[in-house]
Amino acid sequence: MHSNADIWHNMNNFDDVSDFMNSVDNFHDSCIKELIYVSGSYVLPDLSMHALNDMRKLRVIIQRQFATMTTIEIEFSGLIKLILQPADPTRFTSELLGIYMQYSEEGFVFSDIDLSKTDIKNNGIYICALSARWRGIDTSPKNDSSL
Repeated sequence: MHSNADIWHNMNNFDDVSDFMNSVDNFHDSCIKELIYVSGSYVLPDLSMHALNDMRKLRVIIQRQFATMTTIEIEFSGLIKLILQPADPTRFTSELLGIYMQYSEEGFVFSDIDLSKTDIKNNGIYICALSARWRGIDTSPKNDSSL
């Protein structure tokens, strides 16, 4: 599976997820560079509030130590749960040694913990959402932020 930069690829089934994860070597030797969350809530000019999480989109930018598809963006829509807690709070290390991504009719799970072997214990990385898509970003690795 090869990607053209900036073209979104929807993940609709188990095979889509499997093909994607194989193409990125399960994000071995990678790191999360940025997260961008859009809830859908906002304050209007009259200071009234639209306080509904009606978007719930999470964009995750991951960089890999590979010459191909070095920077990848995954967009999770209909975010259900997000946990970002260092597994070892004394080290705050951020490298990804591997990611497990699963698809079911209920949605997508993206985690650095193999959930077939253990339950999530509110540490590590855990993202659950109704839908997911990805794209390669045609940029060189840098340590700046889009924020």
